[in-house]
Amino acid sequence: MRGSKVKIIWLYLIVLNIIDGILTYIGISLNYIEEANPLMSIVYEQDPFYFLMLKFILSGLLLLLFFSDVPRKQYLFVTSFIGACLYSFVICKHSIWVLWVYNN
Repeated sequence: MRGSKVKIIWLYLIVLNIIDGILTYIGISLNYIEEANPLMSIVYEQDPFYFLMLKFILSGLLLLLFFSDVPRKQYLFVTSFIGACLYSFVICKHSIWVLWVYNN
């Protein structure tokens, strides 16, 4: 049962990562936001295409894990859940600037 809950969280994280990548790319390209993650900022500065590809590759790797056997470990559920909560906060921040841009 725990393995299936982790997989649902992983799917959620995959979707959030793709949305985050696209919105971050748009926001940076239009000078509305800056990348807060210093490592991803370096990647973006090298080439925005690399930034997007890295986001998609990371989502793809998580998708590979999704199709693997997930051990029933409490730490997998807890860390995945915390990650999903934090990433949800990031998406909420994106929503704020998107609404701000849309309304101005």
